[in-house]
Amino acid sequence: MQCIASLPETADLLALADEDPLIGAVVGWTDLTAADAGDTLDALRAGTGGSYLRAVRHLVQEEPDPRWLQQPAVERGLRAVQDRGLGYDVLIHSHQFPQAIRLARRFPELPLVLDHAGKPPVDPRARRGTLPDWQRGVRALAGFPQVRCKVSGLITEADHRAWTVADIRPVWDTLLAAFGPHRLMFGSDWPSASWPAAGRAGRPPWTSCCTASPSRRSRHCCAPRRPASTTCPRPEARSCR
Repeated sequence: MQCIASLPETADLLALADEDPLIGAVVGWTDLTAADAGDTLDALRAGTGGSYLRAVRHLVQEEPDPRWLQQPAVERGLRAVQDRGLGYDVLIHSHQFPQAIRLARRFPELPLVLDHAGKPPVDPRARRGTLPDWQRGVRALAGFPQVRCKVSGLITEADHRAWTVADIRPVWDTLLAAFGPHRLMFGSDWPSASWPAAGRAGRPPWTSCCTASPSRRSRHCCAPRRPASTTCPRPEARSCR
């Protein structure tokens, strides 16, 4: 999984995938605003481990333009991604849902994954009425069939010292109802998730909000699967949060 805006990092991840059978796919990066974005993707796919490239991601959460994903240069790059049968991972803050929704509407053939569930307001003391806005954004985006959601990074948005499973519950219930079990995936968000989880030995993990649910759909999401293949190879690169 891409952490920083770096072509060398993507090449490193692809080379690692070529060596390690645990890694089934790589989400990399390319400059979507560049006129030669398509050529760059072709070069990555032609290089070592290039067949493992499945999608690209950009840290839209750090872009101040509320229509960054609709910039003409960015849309040209996204078309290059789509034309090569690749997907795009959407990394946004919850207030950026409008541009993600416009992206899904304008690119119905481009597979999209909403990373970190759109960074919901998990800490109940900091929500201040923002949870309904996030819920509306999730439901609207889930209305596009090409969109999947990665359930990850939730506790990084929580109170790192005092979060509880109850804080996660309304987020999980919203995601399950909006996307259903077959359009959700789990991501470890390692190492970012290890910081707020430190010191919680013996307490239930946040994933117990689905394993303890009476919902059959919820339990389906927690059935054993092949180990996840997305890790952040550079722990110091906190921008992957």
